[in-house]
Amino acid sequence: MKTSSIITFLILFLALSISCSDESDPVNESTEEESGLVTIGDALPDERVDELDDMPTEEVDVNQIILPNGLSIAEFEDELEGGRSKDEEEGPQQIKNKIIKEMLKKAAFLTDRSLHQKNDEGKNKPQQDGLAYAMGNKDYTTREKPNDKPGDNFEGITTDYVYGLDCSGFISECVKGVLGSEFEDGVFKQKDTATWNKLIRKKFPGTCSKVRMEDKGHLPFDELVTGDVIYWYGKKGKHIGFIADLPGPTRFMLNSNGTDGVRCTKDKQGNPLVDENNKPIIDTKCLKEQTEKNRSDVRGPRFMTMHDAVFTKDFWGNDYKVLRLVTEVEGSWALLARCENETSDAIEATLTITSEKQSNDIIPITAEGEATDYDGDPISFTIDGEYNTVTNVMKGSILMSFPDSPGSTREDGFEVKLRKDDTGYFLATKIIVNSGCNVEFRLINNGCDHQGGRLKTLTGKSDGLKGH
Repeated sequence: MKTSSIITFLILFLALSISCSDESDPVNESTEEESGLVTIGDALPDERVDELDDMPTEEVDVNQIILPNGLSIAEFEDELEGGRSKDEEEGPQQIKNKIIKEMLKKAAFLTDRSLHQKNDEGKNKPQQDGLAYAMGNKDYTTREKPNDKPGDNFEGITTDYVYGLDCSGFISECVKGVLGSEFEDGVFKQKDTATWNKLIRKKFPGTCSKVRMEDKGHLPFDELVTGDVIYWYGKKGKHIGFIADLPGPTRFMLNSNGTDGVRCTKDKQGNPLVDENNKPIIDTKCLKEQTEKNRSDVRGPRFMTMHDAVFTKDFWGNDYKVLRLVTEVEGSWALLARCENETSDAIEATLTITSEKQSNDIIPITAEGEATDYDGDPISFTIDGEYNTVTNVMKGSILMSFPDSPGSTREDGFEVKLRKDDTGYFLATKIIVNSGCNVEFRLINNGCDHQGGRLKTLTGKSDGLKGH
C-alpha cells in the first residue's frame, strides 16, 4: 500500500455545530453556569464561539484519508474501479468501507467553499463564498432562513436567507447519498443506532451484508477510528460527527460551527434585552455581525485543528460517545496455504468463527484435514487459533505432518487483521522449521463469492511444504 509507510493520525471528523438543537428532542436543558461562562440552551457561551472563530480553517486532502481496510480513499476507489467484485458479491468489510468512503467524500464536497459560490440575489439574499452555518437548515441546495420553521426555539430571529446547514443537517447530507433519503435529522435520532440500522438493512439486504451500527459508549481518544460517529449530548450542547484517519502529524476537526443568534437577544449577563416598555428587543448590530460571521470561512462546514477545540479550550469536552459501523465475521472462512512464489494452493481448510466467546472477547478456532503437497505426497494438518472480536485480528498456527515421511513435521504461524473479506496472501511465520518452502496464507470469507479465484491445480517447481 502506498501510504503504509506514512505515519497516520486521527482526524476527528465532526459535523458539529455550536448550536445544534433538535425540536424532536424530549430533553430540554436549562441555562448552566460553568467556569463563569453562561450556556444558553444548546448554544455554547459566546466566549467559546469567539475563540473558535480565531482558529484557522485547514486544507486537507480527503483522498488521503485512511479507511478501516488500511487503504486511502484514493486507493480504495482505484480498487473498486478495477471491477474486482460485484455489488451482490461484496462482503461486510467491503460494504462498511464503501459506506464510510461515500460519507467522507460528500463531506469534503460540502466543505469545499469553491464549489458553493453564490451570487447576491437582492435584499436578505447575500453573496456567499461557501456554505454557511444555518441553524435548522437541512437542505444546502436552497436558500432558507435559519430558525424560521414552526416550532424552532428562536423563530424569526434572523433576517437573511442563506445556503447552509446545521450540524445534524450536515450529517444527513453526508449519509443520504449512500443510505437513502429517509435518514432522519436531529442529533437525538442520529445518535440512535436504530436510525442507521434500518437503512443499512434496506440498502444492503443480501446475505453478505452483515454490517450494523453499534453503540460503543465512551471510548478512549486513541481508540477512535475512521467511520466512527461521535456525539456530545448534554448540558454543554448537542453535537455529532465522524472520525477519520489521515497521514500526517496533526489532528483536525471537520466542523460545521456557528451561532444561532440568540446571543443578540440577551445582555452579557444572559438577561433578555427589553425596551422601555419591557418588550423583547434584538441587538441589530450584533445580529448583523453574527449572521455575516456565519457565512464566513471560520464558520459553516470546514476543517480545523481539533485538539485545542476539544481538550485545551474544552468546547465539547471529553464526555463524547461513539457509534461504530461493525461487521459480523461469524461463519465459514477458507484458509489457503501455498509455497511462496507458487500460483496454486496446497492446502484449503475451513475455519468456523462462532459467536461463543472465551474471556477477553476471544473466539477459539480449530480445524484439521488432509491435503496434497506439490509432489503428490499426502499432508495431514491441524489448525489451532483464535479470533479477537475487539481488535478484529485472527491468529494461530498450522501443524503439518507427512505420512509418507514419518517423524517429519513443520509448523507455521499466521496473524492478520480481517480488514477485508479476502485478505490476499500474506507470509507465514516459521515455528517448527523443515527444509520446505516459505508458506503464504490467505483467508476468504465463505459467506460471499469473491473474484480473484482459488487456483486448484497442484503444480509447481518448489520444494513443497515437506521439503527434501
